[in-house]
Amino acid sequence: MISRTTKGKAVFVFLCVILSALLVYFISARSQGNYTASLEFGIAYANENGKPDLVKEKNLLLSNEILVQVMRELNLLPASTSRFRSFDLGNANTAPADHQTRDKIAVFKKDLTVNVKSATSSIEILYTGIESSKVKKTLEVLFEKYRDWRRDTASSDFDTQSISADKEISEKREIFLQSQKQILDLMEAQKNPADPLQAKKTELDAKISALKLRYGPKHPSLIEALKQRDALEAQKAGVSENAQLLQLKKKLELDFKNLDEAMRKSVALEQQKMSSPAAIEILPMGDVVVRDLSDKIPYKVTGAALAAFLLSLLYLKIRSRYQPYFETADDIKPATGFECIASIPGLANVITGEAPMPSGDTAEKLKILRHELKLRADTTPSKLLTVTSSINEEGAAALVMGLGRLAARSGENVLILEADLRAPTLQLALPQNSIRNLVDYLSGQARIEDVIYKTDVSGVHVIYSTAVPNTALDLVSSEKMKTLLHSLREVYDLTLALAPPSSAGPDARILSTISDQVLYCVKAGQTGRKQVLAGLFGYSASNTSLVLIQN
Repeated sequence: MISRTTKGKAVFVFLCVILSALLVYFISARSQGNYTASLEFGIAYANENGKPDLVKEKNLLLSNEILVQVMRELNLLPASTSRFRSFDLGNANTAPADHQTRDKIAVFKKDLTVNVKSATSSIEILYTGIESSKVKKTLEVLFEKYRDWRRDTASSDFDTQSISADKEISEKREIFLQSQKQILDLMEAQKNPADPLQAKKTELDAKISALKLRYGPKHPSLIEALKQRDALEAQKAGVSENAQLLQLKKKLELDFKNLDEAMRKSVALEQQKMSSPAAIEILPMGDVVVRDLSDKIPYKVTGAALAAFLLSLLYLKIRSRYQPYFETADDIKPATGFECIASIPGLANVITGEAPMPSGDTAEKLKILRHELKLRADTTPSKLLTVTSSINEEGAAALVMGLGRLAARSGENVLILEADLRAPTLQLALPQNSIRNLVDYLSGQARIEDVIYKTDVSGVHVIYSTAVPNTALDLVSSEKMKTLLHSLREVYDLTLALAPPSSAGPDARILSTISDQVLYCVKAGQTGRKQVLAGLFGYSASNTSLVLIQN
């Protein structure tokens, strides 16, 4: 039979798969786009080397200027829709003048996809809608408007370039004429200052002639006048081209060079215009293809169900590994290093006084556990078993009762030893009045035959105990306790020693050193991982096995 925890996990996975499949189905079925039209075309530039600018063409296809024309053609916008304030060929987000038109275009763009394929220098257009004829018509109109726009633009490319070239020539000529005028003005300004020097020279020449007639050649006045004339000649000769004039001449040469280049470019453009075909070519790669997306729904649902199945399993795996407690036997060994040899469901709660004979699935699991212990007898004896747990109420007492009774009913000679001297529980399930117990025997107040009770209907023998927490550790670790356990091992086919939980003290670990095997009980969904790991400290993995109790 399947355990409750396993059933819960299976139900969780099943619900995840069903809900995911239904969700994908309804989303796909109610989706506005059930049909997709596609068209692919190539782009080639006749006048340019290398590959065309496909991103620029994509932006043009998505530009609001073209989309407005398409939507008018399809009656999605009124014919009176306002034009754009400005349009940038490389900008697909140029806004229309009114907000209403802009919102409608935004909705239209959601169903429109333009893919650039650089490897083939082509562009693919996809449009999705709810009617096959409409999506096909939309794509045909869009391609037609784009092609018309591109053809008109290509035919006017040379005209635009010619206008630009003429404008450049005009600007360069104006700059050249301005530089020429600046040189002429400067030369005229430098010519005028020489006239006063000439008049002064003439005056000095007249003075020198008069002095020569009156005095001799060595007269001081004549010598001074000659010196003044020489200085004036030297000053007049110094009036020549300065640095400013030279700079203007260099600028004039540069302006003439720029003007010459602009004129040569204009001539080359005219020659190219006379001999070149259109600058752009649009090459359709087929007709518009319409696909029905509704036929993909089964694949989507199947994929979603499979993904949900795998993700739910992954979630359960992660959850079982990192959750604070154990739920299945498979969770135990990776976390503790100890093997879990059984998972027992439906054990009675001994604390409440319930101790019925195990039946059904519980009895079957206990029989399998006993059989597993017998199979290990070849390598590890299984006549003396210590049963313990991390904390109280984890099912250790119920396991001892159930396993012992079933073994006794099957014909084995079985004894259950209440080795918990701190908080014994067996007497709650098998009440006895005024009985001798293990404490009496260990303290020398009773014989062994006085403390063994054989009144259980299953035929199992029982040694009860009483609570002596102050001396419990001394009694459990005494030599008399060891001798008793060895004697019981020789007499009985199976001796089950119910030890206190590990959290109560080291009693169980002491008994484990004497016992053949240790059964360590873990309550599924209740015992914390940290408690189990702390309780297992000091036990040997060679003779200690875990039993998962599922209630």
